[in-house]
Amino acid sequence: MSAKTRLNLAVALILATFNVAWAAPKDDDEPEDSSGRVYRWVAIGCGAAINIIIGGYAGLTNILETGGRWTQRLEFVKDESKWWTWMSSIVLIAFAMDVVAFSKGESVDATILLLAAEVGIVIFVYVIQGTIHSEYRYLLWLAWSGKSRTGSDLADGAKITDVLAGSQDLKEKVGYESNVDIPGYGTVFSQKTKQDVIAVLKKGRETDKKTASAVFEHIGRDRMARNFVYPQHQADQSKASILWGGGDCKLFSRRVSRGITGYTLERIRSSYSLINVDETRWMFVAGGIVARNKGLYPALLICGLTKTGVVKGVVGTEGITTIVPNTLLIDEVETTSKWRPRPAKTSRSLYVKESVSQFSGLGQPYCAAVVEMALLLQDVPNDVVIKALNANVEQQSSQKMWDIYDLTHSMELQNAMYVCQYMAFCAKLNWYG
Repeated sequence: MSAKTRLNLAVALILATFNVAWAAPKDDDEPEDSSGRVYRWVAIGCGAAINIIIGGYAGLTNILETGGRWTQRLEFVKDESKWWTWMSSIVLIAFAMDVVAFSKGESVDATILLLAAEVGIVIFVYVIQGTIHSEYRYLLWLAWSGKSRTGSDLADGAKITDVLAGSQDLKEKVGYESNVDIPGYGTVFSQKTKQDVIAVLKKGRETDKKTASAVFEHIGRDRMARNFVYPQHQADQSKASILWGGGDCKLFSRRVSRGITGYTLERIRSSYSLINVDETRWMFVAGGIVARNKGLYPALLICGLTKTGVVKGVVGTEGITTIVPNTLLIDEVETTSKWRPRPAKTSRSLYVKESVSQFSGLGQPYCAAVVEMALLLQDVPNDVVIKALNANVEQQSSQKMWDIYDLTHSMELQNAMYVCQYMAFCAKLNWYG
């Protein structure tokens, strides 16, 4: 049901509710029971209020979706089942009030029918469906709003120490914008910085650190900064890789990855729809994870379960290299999996088409990693994936990467750990959960 349809339905129900309020006048000789009228008007008030809320909510969600405010929208999606439960409870109270009013002689038969229809719509479509999918919707929120790995210019990356020092000058620069740029309703009263990390870094105090060696040496000496910036892992690296946001970050507010802007509005809506079944919704969930942790060189990431082939039968992608499964290796992975027999494997060809269409510019191994991750997310119980995402298992720990660098001083080892991160995450889910 579209937002416009829901809004029209709400308006129609409001008008119908008030229209029947004066229906079927009472006989003048019949004694009047004022309590029945009180129950009647309470029922009308509850019904009208809920319809206004439903219409207003439909309009609000449409504004958020068309305006690209996906942090707020997915935060609403996460909690929708609770809100619909409260609203259905109020509708049930209104229904009970109408029944009582009817028993006291009020003419409310038409209103009872309207409320019954309304209860059916709210309970069966929103409450029951929302409750069934509430765990998935929470998982969707975690997949897109966890910690993000963002690239910044080296000079800006060096300013992280100024940001962490919490200088008054910087607070004044970002304070006003932080108060108006609210990424989600859950952060309205939060003291965390609500701006994007890049916007904050650009307002930080300039340093004299310009080269990669100087910047990473400067960051490496600050224990707190090591929680946010990864060590250098390429000799010609021209950017700093910064880990920020998520649920446990004490500096930055949680917000949805900018990678969501690469999807169409219809594709995003279908991922959390309670009406239409999205056969590839797990590809969208996996897309949220890889959008946040791909790092600076996604084309170098290793999957290891595929060979290179050429696209066939996908309009607009002819000639592009695609994913050809390494059947023997994949069979070994699936038959030894903790979640065997891995029923989601039947969706592989469907997922490959979407992955190539969406991510072909980032390289064949990247496309393959998204497919394997989506298949695993479909097979692994939601509560296991939620536990993993809450523990930030999908992200490499920048602090541990620095500890390893202190022991080895090996840029090659840092790079090897980086390019294997998707393979490591999939292995954790496949064999250990």
